[in-house]
Amino acid sequence: YANAVYEGKYYLATALSRPLIAKEVVRVAREENIGVFLVATLSNPGATDVLDKCLDNAINVIDKAKNAGIVAPATRPHFIKTLREIFPETIIAPGIGAQGQKPGIALLNGADIEIVGRAITRSADPRRALLNIIEEQKKVLGGSG
Repeated sequence: YANAVYEGKYYLATALSRPLIAKEVVRVAREENIGVFLVATLSNPGATDVLDKCLDNAINVIDKAKNAGIVAPATRPHFIKTLREIFPETIIAPGIGAQGQKPGIALLNGADIEIVGRAITRSADPRRALLNIIEEQKKVLGGSG
């Protein structure tokens, strides 16, 4: 992986060194008495090729952090479900709409928050887009939420 490059332009050194970086981030967060969110994995194609190979280390760091929330891709609900079984911390899930996941699926599988960006910000009517997303979440969650 010394010269690993994703899509011909993204160097992967940070993906491979992320357990070390995460440990340091957690240490500083404890010293400063602040919480952090650690990225468990991502939804892009490179995540399965690179980040997921470091997943055990990432989970180990998150498990020891205790003051860290988790970022997990909404497009991988099975992964969110597994994380929820292990961690009581907050799980936030990007990937609703533009990345292909339906609103509510990540919540149904254990996420605390779904991150929705482009489906709202790129809409001709952002307010209506938001209300539609909320309604879709309610349908998936059986009217609760």
